[in-house]
Amino acid sequence: MPRPRRTADRGAAVAVLGNRKLFLLIADAMKGLPGLLKHPPINGGGLQAIARSGSIRALEMMIDWSAGGRRRCYSDTVRRLIFLSITEGKADSLRWLLERFRTPSLSSRIWHAVLEAPASPPAALEVVWTFYPLTNLQEVKVANIGLLHWLLAKGIAFRIALGSLNDAVRRGDIEFVRQCLEYRKIDDCGAMLYNALESAQWEIYALLMESKAPMIDCKYLFDYHFPTLVQYHNLAAIKFACHWALPSAPLEAIQASVRRGYMPFVEYFFSRFKDAFDAAMVSLAAGSGRLEVVKFLHDQQGIPIRPAQDKWGLGNQTYPKQAIERDDLAVLQQLHKVFFNSPFTAELEKLKFDGVVVAAIASGLIHVVDWVMKVVYPRDPTEDSVIAIADIVAQGDLARWGRLDALQYLLNLLDCNRIEDATIQTAVMASVENGQLDVVCFLVNQFPHFDYLVPAREAVRRWRFDIFRAFVIAEMCAFTPADFAGDSGASTAAQGILKGAAILSKDCV
Repeated sequence: MPRPRRTADRGAAVAVLGNRKLFLLIADAMKGLPGLLKHPPINGGGLQAIARSGSIRALEMMIDWSAGGRRRCYSDTVRRLIFLSITEGKADSLRWLLERFRTPSLSSRIWHAVLEAPASPPAALEVVWTFYPLTNLQEVKVANIGLLHWLLAKGIAFRIALGSLNDAVRRGDIEFVRQCLEYRKIDDCGAMLYNALESAQWEIYALLMESKAPMIDCKYLFDYHFPTLVQYHNLAAIKFACHWALPSAPLEAIQASVRRGYMPFVEYFFSRFKDAFDAAMVSLAAGSGRLEVVKFLHDQQGIPIRPAQDKWGLGNQTYPKQAIERDDLAVLQQLHKVFFNSPFTAELEKLKFDGVVVAAIASGLIHVVDWVMKVVYPRDPTEDSVIAIADIVAQGDLARWGRLDALQYLLNLLDCNRIEDATIQTAVMASVENGQLDVVCFLVNQFPHFDYLVPAREAVRRWRFDIFRAFVIAEMCAFTPADFAGDSGASTAAQGILKGAAILSKDCV
């Protein structure tokens, strides 16, 4: 005769345990339910259903079953039932478990678990207090105001974790925050203020500000959190926060609004913190390509946009030149894209590209020079305009600054036979005056047929005999001691160099 099939599966067993009334009826009828949980679940919803039911008998049966297995299985089951009872807020089940299975090692974990569980009633805290009494909890998370009141009534020393304070702010629990302020449980309200603004908890923000809650670093709030509000377009939060006096203008947030071109923020910040909008802020807007911000700031009165000399002394400072000074090609390209040939540049001198070619050359930054020559000044290299640029360069600017790479780059664009001797003379003299030996060597190699007697005499006068030797080698002994006649020590030294054939070399020294 075939064995009848068992109709009760694991789910049915758990359902019985989860229904306390049904479980007690069956337990009374069957005197202990032998064999009901032949293979009870110890993972997932099974243990949680037992804990949720609050049935002490169900706990007994689960513990008894686990005791028949491996020790690890037994201890895991007990420990999980303890914490599940805490999570479900079952104080009686927790008391029953701790009476039988408490260990000193669980003290800290149980205290933290019962305080962090949203469903924990004060009765559960009383149970934990009975088995694990203490006087100092240090830093803990507190899930609700009932638990907070219990801790305060017991006189236990504790600090509330920042996460609990922020959670209370986000859920709008103003009474929780008020109690924490009253009992001085808030060490730093900076993050709380930001969360209040972000979640539009205006009353909590006002409470923190008006009660002058402690803030370790208010600058951090304005430098870090305010820009985040700008990033997420939360102008309402910014306006609300600015109802209270700020220690200083929130520069990071202002710069973020200018850099991103968020005009509502720019206009509001300008109305509140006009002094923060200086020439640097206009420069930031220009460098970020925010034409609408530049126009707005230009139209305002009192923005100090004073012209100043650029670092090379070529003329008034402009935003394109500033980008070149910083070696910021990306900003220079952005300025060119937005403002070059724009009607607006006629109104604002600092946006003009006048002198950019010479400034790029003066910088000696080849990648900047190359881009400027190809994009800003796209001319045929054989045109007279390029010769004019070479003339400017040869007036001594590059030679004086020692920008050898830029000098080579430009001269490679030109037919060197078309450069006048006066231009070469100016460049060579400038390099001698500034002691640019590498530039002198380059020029004498580039223009081997030029008469270098005058620059050579200048090198001797300045006691730059390293440069003088370069001229001597270039002239292939065309100089004579008579060319440097004189009573000075420098003249005597020059004559000695010319007379000493051993000192002469075919290479520049």
